[in-house]
Amino acid sequence: MSLAASKSPFFATFKSLGALFLFIAFGLFLDSYHMLEITINAQFYANISMFIGFVIVFWQVNSRIKEQMISAVLFIFSCFFCISIGFGAA
Repeated sequence: MSLAASKSPFFATFKSLGALFLFIAFGLFLDSYHMLEITINAQFYANISMFIGFVIVFWQVNSRIKEQMISAVLFIFSCFFCISIGFGAA
């Protein structure tokens, strides 16, 4: 059952927030000192898991939210690009 199809708004809210917090905790563990002791590519594994999570969410949402997700990613990339080439320096 998807989050939007939940019968109670209370249940849907806590279900989505729970999934979000679990995903953030998993990402933080992958980027932690404990994971760095196991492998030198801990940041790579964190990036891959976040990309997979983004793709899963992107696949399950409606077209309006897909447009917003793409816009957010393009905005973040444009900000990083401007900073990297020196336009963001004041």
